[in-house]
Amino acid sequence: MDDEELKQFVSVHVKKGKWQVVMLFFDVLLQRRGVSEVERNDKEKALTLFWWPADEDEDLEVLRKIQTDSDYRIYGLDLIDITDKGVKHIAEALLHGNWKLNSLNLSCDDLTNQTVQHLAKALSSSDCELSSLDLSWCDLSDEKVNHLAEGLLDSNCKLISLNLGQAFQITSEGVEQIAKVLNVCQVHSLNLSQSNITDEGVKYLAEALKHSNCKLTSLNISDNYGITEEGVTHLAEALKHSNCKLTSLNLSDNYGITEEGVTHLAEALKHSNCKLTSLNLSGCELKDEGVEHLAEALEHSNCKLTSLNISDNYEITDEGVKRLAEALKHSNCEFNSINISENRRITDDGVRHLAEALVHSNCKLYR
Repeated sequence: MDDEELKQFVSVHVKKGKWQVVMLFFDVLLQRRGVSEVERNDKEKALTLFWWPADEDEDLEVLRKIQTDSDYRIYGLDLIDITDKGVKHIAEALLHGNWKLNSLNLSCDDLTNQTVQHLAKALSSSDCELSSLDLSWCDLSDEKVNHLAEGLLDSNCKLISLNLGQAFQITSEGVEQIAKVLNVCQVHSLNLSQSNITDEGVKYLAEALKHSNCKLTSLNISDNYGITEEGVTHLAEALKHSNCKLTSLNLSDNYGITEEGVTHLAEALKHSNCKLTSLNLSGCELKDEGVEHLAEALEHSNCKLTSLNISDNYEITDEGVKRLAEALKHSNCEFNSINISENRRITDDGVRHLAEALVHSNCKLYR
């Protein structure tokens, strides 16, 4: 029985509600493509399920039945094109003490306020073990974010990774609610890429980063056209604050970031309180002047940056690469990863400067 035949067989029995029959074939399902299996102990297996052999909402009810009424334990779910009703089934299952789901990735383009409230209720339950939640492409709005924040504020919430990217309806109002949550919750990683965030929203996030209770170490706000040098200035000030724990910052594809904004970031990198090790400025219309400021920061003894992405910046020329190569040869430079691809004004001369840096004794780039 091949994958397609097995999928059809299980789908038929799922639709008939015969989940016991599905259970008989569950071991076979776990060996199929898209399922990773890791031994947890003698009696229990930790499973990440990326594939379920049916796509109806009722099928998710059967999956919930298997999870709550059997000895199997699924620790990760990655479901695409799930409907609002299907998400509700999963939210209800999260309230069940038997389902120790750690990671949930959903793609639902008709997620309602009521269903988000169900998810928030699940997050606030002491029985919910969810630590990673991905709601990108779920058409989230400020109102839905407010509902989700209620669950995140609960002391029972164990979430440490939150992805709300591709939510074009999230405005500064929604970001403000998220920022307030960061001062209370356990979230370490936040993705707000491809949203409708402006400098005002970035200001809220920057203020949260300076709070002593904020645990955020990774922030992705790429591809938000409303972010300019004003927003970057707020972030730079936060990076210099002693309470800021951020180590990874993704600002790629924000075309409003100018040389002035990059200058502020470079100054922050030289501050003793700045903990940033990874910076992504891809597609930000960076020029040689900005590369010069970044190179100066890389040579500073306080700079902890080890990874830099400045790809897809068409204004960077051989002059910028030459300055960067000089920084790579500096004893203070801790770089082990750099991306300068898709910079079409870099010629063989620029590549030659980099090649010379690579063989220098101080250069730490992976060879």
